[in-house]
Amino acid sequence: MENRVVLGKNVVFTIAKNLPHKIVKVYILNDKNEKVYAAFEQKGFDVQWIKQPLTLDKKGVHQNIWAEITPFDYKDISDLYSKKRVVILDQITDPHNFGAIARTAYQFGFDAIVVEQKGGVSVTETVTRVSTAAIEFMDVVLSQNLKKDMDKLRDNGFSIYALDMSGELIQKTQFSEKTALLMGSEGKGIRYHLKDSVSNTISIPMSGKLDSINVSNAFAIAAWEVVREDF
Repeated sequence: MENRVVLGKNVVFTIAKNLPHKIVKVYILNDKNEKVYAAFEQKGFDVQWIKQPLTLDKKGVHQNIWAEITPFDYKDISDLYSKKRVVILDQITDPHNFGAIARTAYQFGFDAIVVEQKGGVSVTETVTRVSTAAIEFMDVVLSQNLKKDMDKLRDNGFSIYALDMSGELIQKTQFSEKTALLMGSEGKGIRYHLKDSVSNTISIPMSGKLDSINVSNAFAIAAWEVVREDF
């Protein structure tokens, strides 16, 4: 597996501070970052001073700093059996939505994310940047068969709650100790063949004339309902 590139101050700083073993090399651009360069060098990182931008395979706002980091360590579904809170993404293809969901999930104490390998988005530079590196702290399963992995979670004590307009109101839901939230794509929603693996279907009340909200916003609301008694 190849190393990855991550862009931007917040992402690089977060990984360097909390997950320094993932940093392979740090690249810093132009003379305005001498203090940043010195700080990374003093901490023992391999730092390269760049007078002009390198040609990057990935495009994005690098804020004059980027880093090469180790490949993402995907987990097996069995690694999640001892967890308590999991997000399952059914064909979420937008890395911005994935990144936003990962950031919220991490901040609210969710342990892991399951995303389907075929028809979904994996952990990309955009996902890491949008999540402000939160995805780097989480277990992620790249599922080859989402239904089978959902059944395995259910067989190991998880209750799976699908977010759908037809479900019971979320504020009336009693969530289990081991909870998995299933989120569908904005266009297609949750695919039909997954619904018989679901423990309950829940919905967010809305007063507007639109039929839905952005999936990352919907997840934030649902995730808060799951964890709010812990706060």
